[in-house]
Amino acid sequence: GGKKTPPPDAAAAESAEAEGEQKTQKWAPVDGDRERAERDEAMREWRALDSVVSKAAAWQVEAEAALTKKETVEELERLIREGDLLAIPMDEFGWLQANLAEAREWLEQAEGLAAPTARLDEVQRLVKEYAKLNVESNKIEPLRERARAGEAWLADATALFKDSGIELGSLQLVLKSDGEERYCVCRQPDDQMRLMMACDACDVWYHIHCVGVPPAKAKLMESGSLQYICPACCRKQGTAYPFTPRCTAPPPMCLPSARRAATLLERGAAVTAVVEEAELLTKALRASCAWQAKVLPQVIAAARPCAF
Repeated sequence: GGKKTPPPDAAAAESAEAEGEQKTQKWAPVDGDRERAERDEAMREWRALDSVVSKAAAWQVEAEAALTKKETVEELERLIREGDLLAIPMDEFGWLQANLAEAREWLEQAEGLAAPTARLDEVQRLVKEYAKLNVESNKIEPLRERARAGEAWLADATALFKDSGIELGSLQLVLKSDGEERYCVCRQPDDQMRLMMACDACDVWYHIHCVGVPPAKAKLMESGSLQYICPACCRKQGTAYPFTPRCTAPPPMCLPSARRAATLLERGAAVTAVVEEAELLTKALRASCAWQAKVLPQVIAAARPCAF
């Protein structure tokens, strides 16, 4: 009836099995905690990454919108700051930086042209450049007003000289020609564009186009292989002129009066930009007044009746 002692081998097996159960009970909870911790960490990382991607996507939408319309410098700077914090390479970031650099350069130039001493052509250039930029600035409207005022004055000045009979390509060239020598049958200044040559008899210069000389013949005459005798000298010599002139008389000239030019310049004083044509017209008007001051007394003296 006493307690039986198991055989040695059976006792050892029972002891090993009990020890194994204890180890299983001891380590199983620890392994579960580690898995849960790793899973939680992975979930946090995924959420953080998802948040960054979501912010990047939202930023990208804003950036694309800013690239398709005019934005203020402050807005461009804000977008660039936020994009820099995302630390995700995106093409829009570089494009915004380029837009901001162009905007800052334009604003710097606008500041430099704020004074009324700025030239009209520079103001016009800046207004045209603004149309190409994705920047919004309150500096553009004053520039536009100045450009419009200058352009309106130029239109009036061009109309004033429309019937001047000086056939040059622009009002600026017409005004620059004031006081210059007149050439050819057309009695026009040298425009530095049309080929001219001198008559070998009278040394008067002519446009080859006006006197009808073909370019090939003009080259021979220029080299000295062939003489050129103008229509006037041919008539004097009683010989036929070998070409057909395209111009036989100067165009009618109707230059504006000094009073009209002065009135136009008075209006131009209100333009808050330097207009080169106004400077040239002022110079021409001064030369005209100086000529009048010199010649008028002589004319008056010549018109007085002689005393017997």
